[in-house]
Amino acid sequence: MEVHFSQLGTLNFRRKQYLLEVNAVRTLQKAFRAHRAKRRSEAATKIQASWRKYIAQSAYQGIRLAAICLQSHWRRVLAERELIALRTEHHKWLLYRAHLASTIIQRAYRR
Repeated sequence: MEVHFSQLGTLNFRRKQYLLEVNAVRTLQKAFRAHRAKRRSEAATKIQASWRKYIAQSAYQGIRLAAICLQSHWRRVLAERELIALRTEHHKWLLYRAHLASTIIQRAYRR
């Protein structure tokens, strides 16, 4: 394309206009890409937080269930000990009653 001397001012203006438009487009693209990157980063942060929460809750539930099992077992051991003690005490009381009954019978017989 051949440029005439009288068109140099117009071409300079058109070139400046083109560069301004290119700059505007680049600024918009930069802003959009930054916004998109920020949204992706926030989404990734939310996913990571959810994953950490899941892991922490799973660990807590495991510890909680283990504690419940230990408590249940220990309560059973204590209940069995108490039952054995009560049976022993009851057995002793039955032996005492039998001994007392035999003593009363013997006393009555000897009179």
